[in-house]
Amino acid sequence: MKTSYSRNTAPAPLGRLAVGRFAALLAALAFAAGTSVSLNAQSPPEINIEKSVLLSWPENTAEEQIVVGAASVDGPWVPWLEPIFKRQGGLCMAVPTTSAQQFFRLVAGHQFSDDFSDPNQPWTACFPDAKTFELSYLNGAVRIVAPTPGIWARAVMTPFPLPAPESVLHADFSMSVDILDWDENAAEMEFGLVARATPPPNCAQVLQSFNYMGELDFRRGRPATVWIYGYPPNGPISPQKTVALNSAKAYRLILSGVGSHLTLRLFDLDNLGTPLVEVEATNGTLSQGIPALWVFAINGAYDLTLDNFMVTGTKP
Repeated sequence: MKTSYSRNTAPAPLGRLAVGRFAALLAALAFAAGTSVSLNAQSPPEINIEKSVLLSWPENTAEEQIVVGAASVDGPWVPWLEPIFKRQGGLCMAVPTTSAQQFFRLVAGHQFSDDFSDPNQPWTACFPDAKTFELSYLNGAVRIVAPTPGIWARAVMTPFPLPAPESVLHADFSMSVDILDWDENAAEMEFGLVARATPPPNCAQVLQSFNYMGELDFRRGRPATVWIYGYPPNGPISPQKTVALNSAKAYRLILSGVGSHLTLRLFDLDNLGTPLVEVEATNGTLSQGIPALWVFAINGAYDLTLDNFMVTGTKP
């Protein structure tokens, strides 16, 4: 799947979709264990069957819509991090059934996803400390490298040209990215998911953008640090927690915000059901803005490989 902006729309009345104990589960094809057929010498990949429901709604030319979900009709309603796709003339989302009762509805919003399989993308890379970083696309992932050691080097990447179009502004949001590899020998590398950033007119003013940031800090010979940063107040607005990472494994970083409540979670890609670490913050300074990625090399080189970026957010 290549870079995609969702262009999903629905009628103005927002329908509520409830998923209860007796909801139909999407397990259309069940394969008995060990009954697979291979057309070549290699074993086929294993098919995982997960309980889920298919949410669907008609497509029209009205306002773009996203799905928000909650465990109760009283909320909180969180933008749902699942891709929206077209199917038989309508728009759909497959939602895993993770609890006995879930509720979903449509609201005005915007979704963007990129699996980095196509280098011809709408990303804009801003380098406030001169062009220290190099970006390369290989095997469906993006590698960010600062090959020359220095005191520090910073970069901000937005998934659209600057100045940002008004359509990409979000209020409530969820965003995620997969971290596939990094340089264990780097002295210190910061990476962050940026949300509700004040739209800068150009790269020259990108560091003046107020924002929230879900930070992951890699340090040589030490556990990684996870926290939420706010600018303002220009510092951590959540507890700082540490977690031991294994460079042989891959991880997913998820940042979400509903109203003034912000949550940052880090998952092992082999177990997306339970976060390795989670931090929360409450801050009402910023109510809307644009998404971005942040990279920061401190006292050395930088080498990080990312995949599967997604952001979905409600219209301000």
